[in-house]
Amino acid sequence: MLVRYYFIFILCLFYLFHFYFFFLKLVSVMAPFFHQVAVQHGISTSTYGLIFSIHPFVVFCTSPFIGQMIPTIGPKVVKSIQMQTRKLKFVSILKVYFKIYTFYLQCLFKFMFIGGVFLSACCNILFGTLEFVNDDDQFVILCFLVRGIFSYYYFILKLLSL
Repeated sequence: MLVRYYFIFILCLFYLFHFYFFFLKLVSVMAPFFHQVAVQHGISTSTYGLIFSIHPFVVFCTSPFIGQMIPTIGPKVVKSIQMQTRKLKFVSILKVYFKIYTFYLQCLFKFMFIGGVFLSACCNILFGTLEFVNDDDQFVILCFLVRGIFSYYYFILKLLSL
């Protein structure tokens, strides 16, 4: 029995290591290559720094709202609703309602996770193709937008994976 818990613990650590390693690599791997593109577009060093500092700024600004949203649709709420439906043995209409609501929350949780993975991947691909934008002002604006959207979905994924 104890071996089983160690095995589950090791699997959880393995999952967390891979999740944080690969997702944090996505955040930081662009910096060495982006400098050459920024020089080609004539971007100053301070603007280059602001493009990469938008990530923690967006996480800071959206964390109160996402922190308020996650407990309402997270897996702990789904489990607590399932426990409440087990207690309702005599009222079948409420039991059916809670089962439908639980299924809705599970689908919403999965949709947010899969959608976050897809949109953060799309933002990384878009950030890689921004070097083909000819106008320098459009390049800077698109860099801010893509990095901001990526950091928003990255933060949602980080919270949903816990």
